[in-house]
Amino acid sequence: MRYNAEQLEELAQKVDVVNLIGQTEELHRKGNNYFINCPFHSGDNTPSLCINPVTNKWHCFGCGAGTSVFDWIMRKDNKTFPEALETVCEMTGEKVDSYRESESITFLKQLKKQRCVSKDLVNLRKTLSFADDYLNKYDDELPQEWLDEDMTPEALRHYNIRIDKVGNRIVYPIFDHD
Repeated sequence: MRYNAEQLEELAQKVDVVNLIGQTEELHRKGNNYFINCPFHSGDNTPSLCINPVTNKWHCFGCGAGTSVFDWIMRKDNKTFPEALETVCEMTGEKVDSYRESESITFLKQLKKQRCVSKDLVNLRKTLSFADDYLNKYDDELPQEWLDEDMTPEALRHYNIRIDKVGNRIVYPIFDHD
């Protein structure tokens, strides 16, 4: 499963990392930051884990652990990233599905990487025919999120890709020698 990094960052900012860590650890304020003895490695004589309330991030100078609230939940509660995402969504009242990247965007990113198309595939595409009536019932207008990912209208026309807005999916012909 793929996730949208920008949306995840926005979600992480909705959870105050100082409050989250302060629920289970005794915080010591030094200047603008908070410090604790790192629970993820042993031998900490002085607090080495720094929590920055301005950036809403944490970092341990002893073991190198740290970043966002997701990383804290994964390490502290021994959870996978999807489980940590679910926990943060519960904390903020958000829906998990809105942070997953759609399969169509994942497909388009892969398609974007393959800008060079072999001549054999192009010739095959020109010689095969399919029912245009079927494809014409779908929209060929690019959603804004695809334009943001540098997908061009020419690429969609080249591959005969259409958008099924009702089913929230992309439709493209599959050519098979059978």
